[in-house]
Amino acid sequence: MKVYVLVLYLDYPSTRGGVQEFIEVSTDKEKLKKTMNKENRLINKFDWSDDKMEYIGVTMSSKPRYYIIEKEIN
Repeated sequence: MKVYVLVLYLDYPSTRGGVQEFIEVSTDKEKLKKTMNKENRLINKFDWSDDKMEYIGVTMSSKPRYYIIEKEIN
């Protein structure tokens, strides 16, 4: 059975490769896609500053993003 995991990727300057934060798991990929797209739009609209490279007041190395990981569960 396939499951899908929605993850938020945060790239702090003090970390070597960034931090992946678990958000939600589901067997319904379309549901997670809707959530992912909504949250990425909110980052672009409200939370991300290109000038300051900040997300919710925290300096970042790159813009945060939500993405989906597909996993096979037996």
